[in-house]
Amino acid sequence: MSEYGTRYKQLLSSDPPEDSLHKFFRDNPSFLIGVGSPSFGMATPPFRFALIDKPRLQGITCKEPDFMWVLRDSATWYLTLVEIEKPSKRIFSAALKSKDLPKQEFNQARNQLHQWKTWFQVPENTLLFNRFYRTQEMHQMQARALRFLLVFGRRQEFEDNESLQRHRSSLLSQADEHLSSFDRLAPNNSFSDMITAHVDPDGKFRAIAVPPTFTIGPMNADISAHIISLDEAINQSPSISSERKQFLCERLPYWKEWALKDGTRRCCPGHAE
Repeated sequence: MSEYGTRYKQLLSSDPPEDSLHKFFRDNPSFLIGVGSPSFGMATPPFRFALIDKPRLQGITCKEPDFMWVLRDSATWYLTLVEIEKPSKRIFSAALKSKDLPKQEFNQARNQLHQWKTWFQVPENTLLFNRFYRTQEMHQMQARALRFLLVFGRRQEFEDNESLQRHRSSLLSQADEHLSSFDRLAPNNSFSDMITAHVDPDGKFRAIAVPPTFTIGPMNADISAHIISLDEAINQSPSISSERKQFLCERLPYWKEWALKDGTRRCCPGHAE
């Protein structure tokens, strides 16, 4: 198990509040990016090379998602919205296990996914989303598919009960919905270079967390051109050494110029800096 995987297991064992898990995933985006997506496990970089923290859905009246990312394969962009809950919450009531009935707090979390889905079904909202996140380019050549991920509960609740396992597998029965326990999450090396960003009211992507595994090179040079305050986020990372921070920040201008050359980014073989 990696060092970060060990830290995550230790965090889970401490019965952390939801805010602590949110901070962990914000600082270590590779634990989340790709979970539940058909592109899971592929090395396809997310849109803007980032996990988006607390994405805005303009005008929505329910709780906004905890995170969002966008992955793609050869034909489709997969936009995934994520809801996380306190790990100690249970899906099923102990008193009702024989009936396999989910608790109200699980139904409330599941309903949030449905509210987001309903929001996207309004054409005006989709237009607002595209304008705000400047995602028009992802729709010019490929289809878009929505995915909704609920991270809820621990494996120990259902792993020794076949009836609960069967019922749990049917709780999010729609093809675009995915349920994951916290125990399933682990660092994905395919996304170790990804950062976490917040989108400002003016639509600019602002870096807020850079993991210690971050490198920059030809394959993700766009990040220096499209994400502001990347140097600040690097310098604020508690897990990156001073020498490494200095090196990364010194290389950012070079890769920004490289990415903006001719107005396009050209992916080519090479090693990250």
